[in-house]
Amino acid sequence: MLVVEDDATIAKSIATAMKPSLEPIVVGQLATAREALGEGDPLAAAVVDLMLPDGSGLDFIDELRADRPAMPILILTGQAEPALINRAHALHAEYVCKPHFHDNLKDFLRRVVQPPKDGEQRLVESSRVFAAKHSLSVRETEILGLATSGVPRGRIADVLGVSENTIKTQIRSILDKTSQNSLSDVVWMVRQPSQPGG
Repeated sequence: MLVVEDDATIAKSIATAMKPSLEPIVVGQLATAREALGEGDPLAAAVVDLMLPDGSGLDFIDELRADRPAMPILILTGQAEPALINRAHALHAEYVCKPHFHDNLKDFLRRVVQPPKDGEQRLVESSRVFAAKHSLSVRETEILGLATSGVPRGRIADVLGVSENTIKTQIRSILDKTSQNSLSDVVWMVRQPSQPGG
């Protein structure tokens, strides 16, 4: 689990809360966070600060969403400006203000470690219903199912044994059929408990 936080005390507190269920990868700046992503290790989730020494946590989350549309992300920040909160919600990230974040962090980690027992089956059914509603092809349905289950965008081509260009074309078709701007937005629609069909 990736922790991007430049305050050493807070970073240590987050890392301690994760153990022993999750192995934290703690970094204090975006450059190091990008290096960690480049190593290819699977990530269960991410906790990201907004104001970092070398850039905005929101910009980094935007990058994360391009390849990991279903990954749980929690934002920790001392800021509560409506514009920031709105952008965080648009990126499908949870938003918690410092310094009183420990209860929210525990809830977030609990959901990451122990998702609802029927969650996987519900997602399969939700993907199927959503795909039928939007007339997705068999291949498009497979792509949506993988993305919804948490397979990184960059690995979908390998999993399906097709070229990256094929995946790009299929995703573009999914976005056209669903009138969404990104695969992350489509995944978010599928994963909403109150709207299993989209």
